[in-house]
Amino acid sequence: MAQFFKKHLSTFVKGKQTKAFGIYIGSAVFAKILPFFVLPIVTALLGPEEYGKWALFTALMTFGTPLTGGTMGAQLSRRFYLDHTPEERRAVIQQTFLMILAFSLLIFLLFLPLLFWDEVLSLPTQILLFMPAILCFQNIADLVTKLFRFEERPLLFALFDSGQKLLMVVFYTALILYAHTGWIGFVTGSLAATALFAIFSIIVLYKKYGLTELKPDVPHIKMIIDIGLPMIPHSIGGSLIMMIDRIAIEKLISIEAVGIYAMGITIAGLQKIFATAYIQAWAPWLTKQLSHLDDKAARRIVKNTYLSVLLFACVGVANGIAGWLYMDWFIDERFHPALSVIPWAILAFFVQGIYKVLSHHIIFEGKTKVLMFSTFSVGFLNLILTILFIHWFGMIGAIQATALSYTLQLTIVFLYIQRQSKIAFFHGKLKQEGKFH
Repeated sequence: MAQFFKKHLSTFVKGKQTKAFGIYIGSAVFAKILPFFVLPIVTALLGPEEYGKWALFTALMTFGTPLTGGTMGAQLSRRFYLDHTPEERRAVIQQTFLMILAFSLLIFLLFLPLLFWDEVLSLPTQILLFMPAILCFQNIADLVTKLFRFEERPLLFALFDSGQKLLMVVFYTALILYAHTGWIGFVTGSLAATALFAIFSIIVLYKKYGLTELKPDVPHIKMIIDIGLPMIPHSIGGSLIMMIDRIAIEKLISIEAVGIYAMGITIAGLQKIFATAYIQAWAPWLTKQLSHLDDKAARRIVKNTYLSVLLFACVGVANGIAGWLYMDWFIDERFHPALSVIPWAILAFFVQGIYKVLSHHIIFEGKTKVLMFSTFSVGFLNLILTILFIHWFGMIGAIQATALSYTLQLTIVFLYIQRQSKIAFFHGKLKQEGKFH
């Protein structure tokens, strides 16, 4: 077994995709480490209640991302390799940009009735109106980073993505520390940073990708919607799994408990950020392999999938040890009850990472309705489990329900791929028969 991993790990770490992987990981780790430098200061100034409000706001942001057109770029991983002419690619990019603007405007209009209430989920409604703007700016910047990734330009991706995260941390830290804005400094700092990078992104789209004619193109819009629209329920379902826990804790326990719980999730975030960075390198590599699938490509996919699981497990162990030490040494004692959340959160993110590795097979084939079904059904189950587990086990029950829900979601997707894919994952080769249909 040791010889197997030694042999195939040496194969995996050679080549262009591994250099890209290293840059993606470095960029993601940099972005993740940045908040950790200021977290002891910020949490000491805010306390669990204010930090809990920021956690709720970010959870709602995650939920709103697909609603503001974030999934409309889902087809880029597939279309980038299928549309070989610059004109076709330009058309897809332009229509994706238009749909992000349209979806964001629609969500802003839907948010306006919130002004009839003073607050929602312990959050002032006026602050919630900033959310569609932040999401719009973020989705525009994400469109450019996706293009850098699929053009296999990881250095540009890293500079662009890390620069935005750095500016955001600098802005909100300065606002909280010197302007004494409280948790609202997170919101205004995020708004300013994403707005600046959205402007940079539009300039890049204009100069490099010819973003000049912003006219609706029905055939391309239909193609984008065919792939991207089913991803909206899929993304919403995934966001619900990570949002319902905070809402349930706020309603069933307290906003302070949300802050403590969110701290545990944050400390366990190294596992998630590693998986996210890994997928950024994995997705274009997997797309190329599936585009020219033969026995050799199938073996490479299966071996690297198993190595992915091994890497995620190693990162999880390291995350658990480092997280416990960081919490004990640097974080205000008011947040120390979050130590019980960390191991369960690492387990949940471990399972979620494997799910994302496998789900790109389905995205490549355009069968996103399968993801929609699995995520929504599991999301509904998670809602029930979260409420029950919080009543039975307290705050920690929320993350236990999340870990169980992610495990079920992974099981559904794996069984579907194993049954329908051309690849026999237990044998590491192509099946004689069998395909997505």
